[in-house]
Amino acid sequence: MKASEVLDTLKRRFPNEPEYHQAVSEVLGTIEEVYNEHPEFEKSNLIERLCIPDRIFSFRVTWMDDKGQIQTNMGYRIQHNNAIGPYKGGIRFHASVNLSILKFLAFEQTFKNSLTTLPMGGGKGGSDFSPRGKSNAEIMRFCQAFVLELWRHIGPDTDVPAGDIGVGGREVAYMYGMYKKLARENTGTFTGKGLEFGGSLIRPEATGYGNVYFLLQMLKTRNIDIKGKVVTVSGSGNVAQYTVEKLITLGAKVVTMSDSDGYIYDPDGIDREKLDYIMELKNLYRGRIREYAEKYGVKYVPGARPWNEKCDIAMPSATQNEINGDDARALLANGCIAVSASRSPASASMTARAASRSPQCSKACKAWRYWAFWAYQRPYRCQTSVCRAAGSWAKSRSAHSFIMWWKRKLTPSGRRVTKAFCWVRARSTSSASGRAVTARAISTVNSSASPITARKPRVFSGRDSSMAAVNMA
Repeated sequence: MKASEVLDTLKRRFPNEPEYHQAVSEVLGTIEEVYNEHPEFEKSNLIERLCIPDRIFSFRVTWMDDKGQIQTNMGYRIQHNNAIGPYKGGIRFHASVNLSILKFLAFEQTFKNSLTTLPMGGGKGGSDFSPRGKSNAEIMRFCQAFVLELWRHIGPDTDVPAGDIGVGGREVAYMYGMYKKLARENTGTFTGKGLEFGGSLIRPEATGYGNVYFLLQMLKTRNIDIKGKVVTVSGSGNVAQYTVEKLITLGAKVVTMSDSDGYIYDPDGIDREKLDYIMELKNLYRGRIREYAEKYGVKYVPGARPWNEKCDIAMPSATQNEINGDDARALLANGCIAVSASRSPASASMTARAASRSPQCSKACKAWRYWAFWAYQRPYRCQTSVCRAAGSWAKSRSAHSFIMWWKRKLTPSGRRVTKAFCWVRARSTSSASGRAVTARAISTVNSSASPITARKPRVFSGRDSSMAAVNMA
């Protein structure tokens, strides 16, 4: 299996689905080497069966608003894979929902569910209906109309939907009530229900708390205590609310939250009382985050995300693809040491600019990426097609031009660092001596006194963060 060929085939068969292509490319690049160690996988064509959903339901949802006007929206359910159990995944109600985004989410949900070790497959669904600005009666009528089309394809042993963006306990209650009438059964077909009719304890808190628990494990690898750290959080829905709640409990200082209109910055930090106000504002009154700024007299930035504020830790908790390359550089410039997210936070543009993740990538190429990121504060993009011959680029004219420009730009101490990397360029990186010189060059970077090249360690979360630009292996 060649990941690039599989991706090209999927792009040809399913054009105009960039989010889906992004998710597939990120995963295939990480499993290609292991997959190719098993010829029996290729014989059964497991890779296409893994990437292409089992089935997709697409339907029109017709409902009546409070003015008596008939409205239409599109509804979808992606049943991606049920190899280990019934399909399981949320339903999203948001104006941005389309087939590409749902295929992206269903694909990743399959892997997330398998990591729980529970017998659950992966799926996702939703509609381009937005609950924002709608009355309770309008939302109820839409949810009932949505389930009227979907109920035949779900069930406790078939497909178990849940909540997502725009779908909380209220929406799940409306959908489950309609499902019970149509299916004439009271089973656990929906998760995310209220405690009064079959819901689970700590279900609302689970995602936000899990986000913080993952962050704690990251910080533990560097012996960093979260107490007193300044944290920027995006979003103000279920995930963001309980992320902030757990951070407050652990002694961190949360300074931002956001919604689709903009973000608030509270330099004094969001405490328990302020968080209770946000929960009431969002969960009960369906208000906007700017009302927090009006109440407490803090900064509100419309139409922006909070990644330009100074922080120690960033926690994207709103939606996918929240951080692009510019955001990552802003976070680094402002002293951010860690990024942890409940969803894939890195945008497609950032992923494209990150260094190649091919398992065939040589250690010398990884050393070059390490240097380019730490010394230049930008991701280094491998110049070869499959990132397997970094030494060829290191000896090329483009590398020579880059090094000469870099020498003119840097201070004397920086020029010494550049000279060390000229050694890498002059050697064969496939040889033992080339690897030794590469290690020596990295050591030179780490010990340099230049404020440009000497950088303190930074911790980021996995392939979805800006640290994806630097594979330090």
